[in-house]
Amino acid sequence: MRGLLQRDWYINRIHWWFIVASFTLIISIALISEGPFAISLFGAPLMGLFFIVNTFAIDEKANWQQFANILPITRELYVKSRYVMSFWINTITHISTFCIAFLLNLMEKELSLFLLISATSVSYGVFIFIFVFYLPVVINKSTQFAQWILIIVLLIISASVLPLLLLLIVAETVPSIFVFLTVPVIALLLFYISYRICVYKYNEKDL
Repeated sequence: MRGLLQRDWYINRIHWWFIVASFTLIISIALISEGPFAISLFGAPLMGLFFIVNTFAIDEKANWQQFANILPITRELYVKSRYVMSFWINTITHISTFCIAFLLNLMEKELSLFLLISATSVSYGVFIFIFVFYLPVVINKSTQFAQWILIIVLLIISASVLPLLLLLIVAETVPSIFVFLTVPVIALLLFYISYRICVYKYNEKDL
């Protein structure tokens, strides 16, 4: 498991310039915009998503699944490494984003702690929800087909979750923070179910 995760990190090292450039662009837009600077940092998880999508694209180009099949690596371990990678990248980017946004907000006093926690919880759950559909498809089908799934899921989320968040920001009364904390909990439960289904389908796949 550790070796598989180290491999993913190693093959993506040449693409870190893009992630750094994207983060710099997000900071630049935040500095010239009139909106809250702290909330603009929530574009950082998108860079984590790019890391994951890029890893699968490199794997498919190199026929890594076929090569891994002849190594002393079980199919379940291969699938598990992909889910673990996605989980930790999403978790680390959201924790770091929240910490940076919290520190910036202490100086600017633009957002309440309630809004930061709620936004982080919903964003984390949304990205996990994306992986629920993306990972089984990209592992068992192809990256090209999975990209269409990713686009469809993002469009559905944009049409439903984002307007809801905007309404909550301007609303006079908002739900309890525990309502927002249930979003990542439900998403992680679906994430595990997706993992089990993916393992079953991958064991049946011909390589």
